[in-house]
Amino acid sequence: MEDGQKFNHYRNNKLLGTVSCIRGSDDKGRYFYYVSDNPVRVGDIFSTDSQIQYFVSDLDEVPDFDDETKLVAYYLTETEKKEKESVQPNVSFQIENVHSSVVGSGNHTTFNINQGLDNILSEINRRDPVDREQLNEMVNELRTLIENDTPVSQGTLSKFSDLLTKHAWLTGPLGQALVSWAFRQ
Repeated sequence: MEDGQKFNHYRNNKLLGTVSCIRGSDDKGRYFYYVSDNPVRVGDIFSTDSQIQYFVSDLDEVPDFDDETKLVAYYLTETEKKEKESVQPNVSFQIENVHSSVVGSGNHTTFNINQGLDNILSEINRRDPVDREQLNEMVNELRTLIENDTPVSQGTLSKFSDLLTKHAWLTGPLGQALVSWAFRQ
């Protein structure tokens, strides 16, 4: 492969030789397509003369034009490698309705009252109730109390009791927002 870019190939801080590579990318990531007498391993480093390093993170075989299989080396840049090493494992939570809950893995927790209130407003607008304006006023007043960390005395929201009775579906999400707010640290 004479038309590729030249890289020094290192393993365990020892120079194995110079390789000619063509860079490419696919849905799996960026890779080096190369030809060399030295087999490449995950953890090897390709380096340019200007000392830019590319760390081999994965290997894969791909079909070549002549129906032979060639090895490609997927790589990370130095910055990507450091980020990957410093990032804790990604934990995904598949939750239908969170409504103002505390969600996290222990080390990184997101307290999510405003998003819960935004979801409630969206649901109010989606359902298109007759009392939309009053319902929005109720949610916005609750948001103001929460955001300003205002002490709430008994009866503060009593003016909305008839409205809440009429739209009982709101009691759960609003109650969760209030309880989450009251028990946050």
